[in-house]
Amino acid sequence: MEDSQDPEISQRALYDLAIAKSRRSGSGNASEEFRHDLQRLIEEYPNGSLFDDALYQLAMAYFQDGDMDKALAAFQLLREFDEENGWAKNNWVEIAHLRPALIHYSRGDSADLGKAVVLLERLVTDIPDGDLTAAGHFWAGRISEELNQRNRARKHFRHLIENNSLHHYGLRARLHLQYGAKAKTMHHMDAKIRQQIAQEIAAGRLTHIPKPISPFSGPYHRRLESTLTSGLYKAVLETRDRFRKFFPSRELKQIGMRKLDEIHAVPLMSMLSSLRQLADAAKDSATDNRNRLEIAYAVGRYANDWELAMAMVFAIGEPEGVIERAAIMREPGYLSTAYPIRYRENILEHSRKYNIPPHLAYAVMRHKSYFYPAALSPEGALGLFQLMPETFDSLDRDWALLGESGMPSREAFLVNSDLSIGLWMRWFGERVLPRQKGDLFFAVLDDQVGADNLKKWRKSWPKEIENDFELMLESVRSAETRRFLRDVLASWEVAEIICLFPTRFCE
Repeated sequence: MEDSQDPEISQRALYDLAIAKSRRSGSGNASEEFRHDLQRLIEEYPNGSLFDDALYQLAMAYFQDGDMDKALAAFQLLREFDEENGWAKNNWVEIAHLRPALIHYSRGDSADLGKAVVLLERLVTDIPDGDLTAAGHFWAGRISEELNQRNRARKHFRHLIENNSLHHYGLRARLHLQYGAKAKTMHHMDAKIRQQIAQEIAAGRLTHIPKPISPFSGPYHRRLESTLTSGLYKAVLETRDRFRKFFPSRELKQIGMRKLDEIHAVPLMSMLSSLRQLADAAKDSATDNRNRLEIAYAVGRYANDWELAMAMVFAIGEPEGVIERAAIMREPGYLSTAYPIRYRENILEHSRKYNIPPHLAYAVMRHKSYFYPAALSPEGALGLFQLMPETFDSLDRDWALLGESGMPSREAFLVNSDLSIGLWMRWFGERVLPRQKGDLFFAVLDDQVGADNLKKWRKSWPKEIENDFELMLESVRSAETRRFLRDVLASWEVAEIICLFPTRFCE
């Protein structure tokens, strides 16, 4: 770092060094060295490519250490960087508005609440289709509600219902319009609002099945339709799944050509890659969201490639993913595609056995694995519910899972959909729920981040925050975990509203 004459290399080395020191500090508080290195980067490279990243890390370090004044100052510098350089060059412009707004909100006095609304309304005005725009509208609405600015609050809540109706914040907005400030304590929709949404869904034809792929749409559509109607696409996927038994703990695409050649899988993987590229080409050849739904529904329904279908629905890895996800929710046929009936009997059987809401189990599976039984994360989590190897091994010692199932290995057990569902339901019902005293929200959080991490987070929260469900969710430290929780909670609500499984509401 000291010897480099290239400023890009020097600042990258300084930034990486700071992050490494933070991870090595071994506590929730960032080390002094971490802050010192970030401050040095900010001062020495004010026009550098990592200036905004360093400011963000510094702001979040102060925030997590509870030094809110310094956090606000760092976030303000980050917003000023945005004003001088244009928000497209600032990776953290949205959070630089949302997070300080929530800091102001937590202080509670009317002046701070007013500052929070100003920040949030600037966010939704300047970036109308950003990752955090829906959050901006929701919190602007909620804080305006607390300031007794009812028209202002209704404007933001109605915007969410019109544009993000089945998203977490759209669903929470409905609760606030119905119940006002009381909504912040409610973990789940009540029957009245569920019925209201169900009627709107029926009127809006969102449950209709998408039309078949039109062969007149173009050459990609014709070729894809041919592979689906002939059964070729489905047969290739089934063969892929049979090959997985040779490498159960690795994705086939991660395996070298020599190993694939030894099991004669090279032609198969080439064919599968070509078929998925064909499906993507058909999806991208027409920009309307109805076409996207038709392609996603077809590859899921007729080829059983729900992994790809759900990636299309969620617009994974796409530059305009936020816009696409919001727009596709308004299309006829969305719910038939985005909420397919998968593993219904197995989920019902075990939900009754372990007293777990079936729609919750469905929602967790939907976002953890996209319904792909052999889903494998970079960390090694495997199966429909992404159980980690050490979790399985611990349960196997207690419950003799391999011995009783006759499965030869952990991997073979977890990629079996029937066994995987039964194990997760049992673990969630007998281990996770009891240690979270029956609280489903904390049980889902425990399942995602682990009991020890959850315990540390809760210890750092003010006691009163647990009476505010919405603020508690925003206080979860990991952005990835916050997104996962919002997605699961919304999917749980929607799956229950459309009655994927028989419950009291659906009778």
